[in-house]
Amino acid sequence: MEYGVYSKLNYEAAISDVFCLVFYKNTDIFGTKLYKQGKLIAVCEHENTRKITLYAFTNDNNKNVFNDERLCSILGEEMVFQDEGVFKKDEINVISADIPMPSVSEKGIAYCLKHWKLGSQLNLFEDALNFTMNTSKIEYVMMIRKTNEDVYCGASVTIPYDNGLFGGQQYFRIRNFADNTQPWCNFHCSLGNEVALPDFDVPECSTGACIITKQGYYWEVKRYTDDEIALQGCGDDEYFYYRDVYMTERFSI
Repeated sequence: MEYGVYSKLNYEAAISDVFCLVFYKNTDIFGTKLYKQGKLIAVCEHENTRKITLYAFTNDNNKNVFNDERLCSILGEEMVFQDEGVFKKDEINVISADIPMPSVSEKGIAYCLKHWKLGSQLNLFEDALNFTMNTSKIEYVMMIRKTNEDVYCGASVTIPYDNGLFGGQQYFRIRNFADNTQPWCNFHCSLGNEVALPDFDVPECSTGACIITKQGYYWEVKRYTDDEIALQGCGDDEYFYYRDVYMTERFSI
């Protein structure tokens, strides 16, 4: 299978050299699966009727961490790509992970926010998994932390600009935390559409804030150096981007 992002109604797969990240909807279930070298290493499903989020993954010691026996039993399964009826939604061009990245003074904030994060990154711990994949148009996240049943699986369209990052379209979201009483704990799914790059008004200067508008979210630059950019997230969150961060894979546009 050629690398790239493939989609159809209720299904999307982002395929690179090392990983395949799959999002799906089956009637009452929103789900995410992460494959490494063709083998399932993590799965998360949210059941809407029962309002529960279930998961299983293989940790850094090659042990399974899970809150559901059924999902644990399918870890290690072979990837099966649903190629019938899909269209290619975005390109994935894999390059060497060792290619040096430009500094902020060389290329500017918008360029660095785009290119520093192009690629995939997997971090495993005893009770947590963090995976990100950024293509030229789409930002994917799969994060599972056993503590507080803290789960986030998302697919979004984000656009860098000179003073920050704009997020205008999240079309898949599983966000579970503890008893889900927090307002940001919500779940939605809209798979099978072309990438829609939203129009937005670029702020002329940065106030170092998180700005929420009808268009979307503006995460503005709070501080930066040649090698690091910090954006102001929602609440007290800060989002960090690093020039020399280790990536499992890097992509080019």
